[in-house]
Amino acid sequence: MDKKTRTIFITGLLGGVAGSFLFLLLSANKFIIGTDSLRLSGQVLNLTTPIPVLTLAAGLWEKIAADQSLSIVGIQVFLNNRLVKEGSGIIISSDGLVLTTADMAISGAIYQMSYEDQIIKGSIKSVDYNLNLLLLRAPSDFSKVAEFNASQDYKSGQEVLVVGKIIDITKPVLVTKQGIISYVAGNKIVLDLVSNSYLSGAGVINANQRLIGISYLRSNKVQVIGAGTIDGFLRDYFSKTDNK
Repeated sequence: MDKKTRTIFITGLLGGVAGSFLFLLLSANKFIIGTDSLRLSGQVLNLTTPIPVLTLAAGLWEKIAADQSLSIVGIQVFLNNRLVKEGSGIIISSDGLVLTTADMAISGAIYQMSYEDQIIKGSIKSVDYNLNLLLLRAPSDFSKVAEFNASQDYKSGQEVLVVGKIIDITKPVLVTKQGIISYVAGNKIVLDLVSNSYLSGAGVINANQRLIGISYLRSNKVQVIGAGTIDGFLRDYFSKTDNK
């Protein structure tokens, strides 16, 4: 290696070393890496301490569905020996009262309810087409009664679980759909959920395990009859029966 080449090589090497040293010096105030900590812009994060992660409780919706299943029945409506409608109903008294939607009301129809391993026939006790509510009476005792949360504040974005039952041959099968409240306009509560005929009369439950209403279908959308409306309907029914 001649003298000129050697001079260029040594100059480049010294320049690289100086540049590296300057970079480390400028960076030292930003990052200091050790075995158990990382300092970033003067703040130290201890790497030995696990970072908390917020997650939903495992199996929350499954638990809610299982808890509510005994207070829900499957309903089939027969007219002239033909199945014309089916949906779900909510048990509101241990002596046989079941609430569903007035969409299920048909004059002269036979109402067949499936509860656990029983098939029970029901009869209409009260109907309000304006509120879309139908009350049926079954000659049976139920082991669990639903409890509506009439004070629920409905807000767009709230997660809900729609829980109902369909009748498969002679046995009720639990069906669920998870969704959110899309929007609320007065008493109109619309869910962001794919509509299906079996959702009529199903219970709508929030993440606090509160029954906040029952679902029905309108214009291919799943909507909710709120617990406050249901409470008023039932109070009116019981006040009339108590005065008889």
